[in-house]
Amino acid sequence: MEIAYALQHYLFLTSLLAGVVCGIVYDVFRILRAFAFKNKIIIFIEDVIYCLFVSAVFMILFYNYSQGRIRFYSFAGVIMGFSAYYFTVGKLTYKILELIKKAIKHLTFKAKAFIIKSVNKIYNKYFSFFRINRFRRLSRKGFGFQL
Repeated sequence: MEIAYALQHYLFLTSLLAGVVCGIVYDVFRILRAFAFKNKIIIFIEDVIYCLFVSAVFMILFYNYSQGRIRFYSFAGVIMGFSAYYFTVGKLTYKILELIKKAIKHLTFKAKAFIIKSVNKIYNKYFSFFRINRFRRLSRKGFGFQL
């Protein structure tokens, strides 16, 4: 059974698209990893989920578009699609991600400094108030001198 050239071109283009989809999913996991999950076990689980996703993409690609036959150019198409996404949009996404992380880090530092400064102001205000009242009460007694 021979596959028509149009189907081979369609398989190659579909594999390019599948590579781009794999790159997008990889970026989603990279964003999750950058902001939320730092635990090694969770990262391992994410990696396993990504590998299962990519294997499902390959199974669907081979089963639906090449009658179950594994074609080398479909592997090459997925790799080329992933690489094209990763080295263009993926790099841009990573730079934007780094800028967002820097901005969030800067804002949390500023918020933390503001909160600490406010608490210190309130503490010093009330501490000096109670200290002045203590001295005022002691001054009524003549600082402890009895006449």
